[in-house]
Amino acid sequence: MPGWLWISGMAAAADDPCADAAAAAAWAAAVQAAYDAGEQDRPDRSPIATRVLARDEERVKQGLALDGKGRLCTPLAKWQGAWLLLQSDDVAVLERAYLLAQESTKAGEKRGPWLTAYAFDTWRVAGGYRQSYGSQTQVSLTGHRCLVEV
Repeated sequence: MPGWLWISGMAAAADDPCADAAAAAAWAAAVQAAYDAGEQDRPDRSPIATRVLARDEERVKQGLALDGKGRLCTPLAKWQGAWLLLQSDDVAVLERAYLLAQESTKAGEKRGPWLTAYAFDTWRVAGGYRQSYGSQTQVSLTGHRCLVEV
């Protein structure tokens, strides 16, 4: 019986992409690089833009690929993956960003609760619903910052 448990444990590890520490570190580095590139592009984004930039969409695809293969292994990688996905304008992708932000919070990422609220509001507003946390704002024609109304 102990041999069977050992073999089944090996099979479970083979199914878990995060079980290989070296591979998990490489995927963490990949999501970190995409996150860093996105942060460097921040000055290029316009607060009144209605579509995301093409390079943001490429980073969203990278984040979705890593997430889809279960390669966001650490709380930080989940947080960064959620942040990458929030650059999308697709409601389903924004929902996944919200779920990843929740996972990062549950896994102990200290910035997780803030991102969870932000991702929830982003997802809801993109879907045509009111926000709950007041994280989505815009500047009015009179120069005042106000909440985004749907």
